[in-house]
Amino acid sequence: MKLPSYLSCCGFWGIIHGTGTVFILVCVLGHISLNYIHIFYPQLHIVHYNADKYTDINEAKSKPDGLAVLGVFFEIGATDNPSYANILRQLDNIRYAGQTVSVPSFNVRHLLPENLEDYFRYTGSLTTPPCYQSVLWTVFYHPVEISRSQLEKLQTILYSTEQGVTPEELGNNVREAQPLNSRTVYSSFHIPSTFATGTVGNILAIIFGIFLGIVVIGFVLYCIYRKTRKDTSGAPHDKCSKSQTSPTEVRTI
Repeated sequence: MKLPSYLSCCGFWGIIHGTGTVFILVCVLGHISLNYIHIFYPQLHIVHYNADKYTDINEAKSKPDGLAVLGVFFEIGATDNPSYANILRQLDNIRYAGQTVSVPSFNVRHLLPENLEDYFRYTGSLTTPPCYQSVLWTVFYHPVEISRSQLEKLQTILYSTEQGVTPEELGNNVREAQPLNSRTVYSSFHIPSTFATGTVGNILAIIFGIFLGIVVIGFVLYCIYRKTRKDTSGAPHDKCSKSQTSPTEVRTI
């Protein structure tokens, strides 16, 4: 599938006042269950359709080989990202649903991470209804930095309603994490040890904690059992040592 025929750029973010937006990336690589959970900020999807086989997006979106999407994650940096400033400065002109604006041309390559060689790839679905299983996903490992002021502008300036209607902030448009459903997620690079060691370490710590707890509880129960057995078995021995166990005295001459 060729990727030159871009269709659109879609942004996804939440509205969490005071802390920003969180994204969780859960990857399962090969046959090893490997949950890499990380907090991200807005996510950019650059959507392409297969122009070699289909005439437009409407025809392609329901086909198994119809779409290819590039996914970019964001993190907060110290300074504004000038490449995204080209887009964000136009948001005042499209605050409400249905509004359009022309953005002066710029190099869209700068919207992507500097390193394009490290990425995850898998076949999946659209993140918006009807969620067709028609997407070849490429999610870049390295995030792009934007400033906190750029994030706050994105979170607060756009509305999902039309002009003249009671405004509703555009946000929280994130689809919940979906089960893997036997998909294989490929990586173009060697998985960093922090992916595995962090998760495996946590699992081992939990297992060790449970085992230690069982040992402690077992030891306490054993001590209680020993003490109870000693208390209940002492009296009969005392009685057996006295004449009560011999009701008839036999004297020899």
